[in-house]
Formats: sequence, structure tokens, C-alpha cells
Amino acid sequence: KEAEKAAKASGRSADWYLARPKSQLYVGLTNQGATCYLNSLVQGLYVCQELRESLYSFEYDPVLHGAEDSCVPLQLGRLFAELQLSTRHALTTRALTASFGWSQADAFRQHDAQELCRVLFEALAKFGLPSEELFQGRLKDTLRCLDCGFESTRTEAFSDVQLDVAAASSVEEALRGFVAWETMEGPDSWCCSACSARRSAKGSHFTSLPPLLMLQLKRFVFDVASMSRRKLNHRVSFPLTIDMASYLSPPPL
Repeated sequence: KEAEKAAKASGRSADWYLARPKSQLYVGLTNQGATCYLNSLVQGLYVCQELRESLYSFEYDPVLHGAEDSCVPLQLGRLFAELQLSTRHALTTRALTASFGWSQADAFRQHDAQELCRVLFEALAKFGLPSEELFQGRLKDTLRCLDCGFESTRTEAFSDVQLDVAAASSVEEALRGFVAWETMEGPDSWCCSACSARRSAKGSHFTSLPPLLMLQLKRFVFDVASMSRRKLNHRVSFPLTIDMASYLSPPPL
């Protein structure tokens, strides 16, 4: 019914979503209302073979996992199986969003794809399908005193990397900016515990990378002139392969 309504609204035949033409290699997902961000996330996760295999290996048990309708890994696994095997033009995500506990009204609210991804991974972990081994790496943050050379470091886990693309035209350029040193001076900057100077540099680099590295492009910036968020629409290119070796150590200061 959902697809039929969308078809009528767009002037297409009511059965457009039933048979996929040979020219369309992959199955699409229909929009429930304002779920384009969800569809993009699901399609991105679907092409991760390791995650697909993890979901396909999930053995549903009503005693352990509750009702089928509210079992997130079961519904996501079923949707992945349909995306892989179906001959339809497009599929609905209604069963998946119902497992989240969403109402129809929730499907018409915009959400952040990155936040949804984290919530989804947390939901999968509750059912015994942790994503850490697939998506989690470690990042080292360093504060270096420019006067005496003393360093303060902190290492923490990450499941995705947020890249600032406001001044970048490619993912590689954004990654170089991500690990670049940033100098700080003045009374509000970091105070070196060794010499009490307030001239320092802050930088980050990866100490370990996950099998599947998730990069989030920050496409929204805060516009001081309008005091509102503004979407970035410029082109940001990305390579089919990328060598991350240079990002596993801090760049020269």
C-alpha cells in the first residue's frame, strides 16, 4: 500500500515496484515519509559483507529475544536477505522501523544518520551481535607543549570518523585535515604541566584501524551570519581504494 500510494503520487503505474528491470542491478527501498537517511544507512550497511554474514548467522529464539516484530537483528537480517534475493523493484522498511518501536509519525521525523547508526549498533549488541570487531578502531589524541616538548596523550575507541569537509574537496584532503596539528596560544589554551607554558599544539592519529572504516562527512556547518545550520553542497570526491598507512602516525609538526 505504501508503494502504491507513492506510485500514484509520482504518476507511475501502481505495480512499478513489483518487477525490477534487468537494467536495475540492485533492489531499492521505498521512503516511509522522511526516511531517506535510514534508507541510505541500510543500503550502506548492506554492502558490508561481514555485517551481512553476522546477521544471517543470528538464530532467533522467542524465549531469549522476545517477539519477532521487536527483534531488531531478525528484521534487519530479513531485509538484507530480501535486498539480496528479491526480484522486486523496491522494498519497504516498515518491519524494520516497527522493530525500533517507531510509530508512523516517527517515520515523518528527520533524524541524524550517524546517531541512528550508533543506536542501531547498540540495539544489535543487546541481542548478542556486537559491532566492535567490525567497526571499532583506536585514536590517539596528543597535546604537545611548543616550549619544552612535553606531551599529554589520550587513546580512545571510535566506531566512526567525522570528517570536516567545509574546506576539503576530497576525502583524502579531509583526512589530512583530521590528523593535522592545530596550534593553541593564549590564556584559555592548555597549560603545560611541565613548564606552565600556554603555547601548544593539538593533533590526532590512528593507532589501529577496524576491518570496516566508517567515515562520516560533516555536511552541515553553523552559519554565524544567519545563526542557523547550513548544508554544504560542494563536490567531495572519494577514491575506490585508500592507503591509511600515513594516518597511523602523527604528521610532522
